[in-house]
Amino acid sequence: MPKQLSHKVIVLSLDAMTFEDFSKARDLPGFSWFWERGALARHIRSVYPSLTYPCHAAMACGCWPEESGVFNNELFLPETRRRPWIFYHDQIRRPTIFHAARAAGLRSGCILWPCMGNAPVDYLIPEIWDGD
Repeated sequence: MPKQLSHKVIVLSLDAMTFEDFSKARDLPGFSWFWERGALARHIRSVYPSLTYPCHAAMACGCWPEESGVFNNELFLPETRRRPWIFYHDQIRRPTIFHAARAAGLRSGCILWPCMGNAPVDYLIPEIWDGD
């Protein structure tokens, strides 16, 4: 009998966790559910530079940093001493999966996903903190 498809998708990103780490964590409480019921991408290449925000922007929009415009976790402002973090979705130069979901009439949620402040998301808890 074919497996019933879900109408929900959960994308879980565990920053700096490799496939080998996940394989070892599969028997820990909470991880077995994902291992048994989820899809797992085994052959993924990271973007360069492989920093948190460029990686998450690439996952959200499907583009390399030269197209997304997110090259670092922070903006490079050589004329100042400020290094503001890239918290907001409008700092990504390409549409994201959340734009596609909204255009298709789907609801979406996002919890602490980098670069998603003010994103077109129905249930949003952005990763933003005070200060530069």
